[in-house]
Amino acid sequence: MIFEIVFAEPSGLINGVLLALGVIQSPINFLTHPDSTLISIMLVTIWRGIGFYMVIFLAALQAVPEELYEAAAIDGANRFQQHLYITVPSIRPAIIFVAIISSISALKVFEEIFVMTDGSAGVLDSALTLMFYLYRQGFVNLNAGYAAAIAVIFTLVTLGFSIANLRFLERGTRDNRQ
Repeated sequence: MIFEIVFAEPSGLINGVLLALGVIQSPINFLTHPDSTLISIMLVTIWRGIGFYMVIFLAALQAVPEELYEAAAIDGANRFQQHLYITVPSIRPAIIFVAIISSISALKVFEEIFVMTDGSAGVLDSALTLMFYLYRQGFVNLNAGYAAAIAVIFTLVTLGFSIANLRFLERGTRDNRQ
């Protein structure tokens, strides 16, 4: 709900700052223009999840043994090579986990759209996602059977993305071990 204030037209925080600095001449319609609605909501979704993902990466980075870096430095590896051959392979499980859960989160975006567009999915349905469409069919149009079919398809698509993500990212892990 804070981002509703940030993106508000014409007197939101972003528009106010940009107008005061003279960067723009007229307010930007973040949530009422079809071309910018979904982008604005995507920025909110990224902001919402980035802290969680950074905590996971921080924990993974702290678990990398310092001795590996010392041994690599003795062997003549520079900082980039240490990052490429020690850090990235060591945090690969965290990368796989974040890739899978962020993909699932991107597929199931609903709350941000509902709150920021007042339940309308934006002008011309510019922010319509599968989850919002499911909600609309099930709870607005009262078409429960169709909504259930959408949910089943969504589950299968999510499962497919997760398996593809896992296989793709684990292939790189297997290649690095050999």
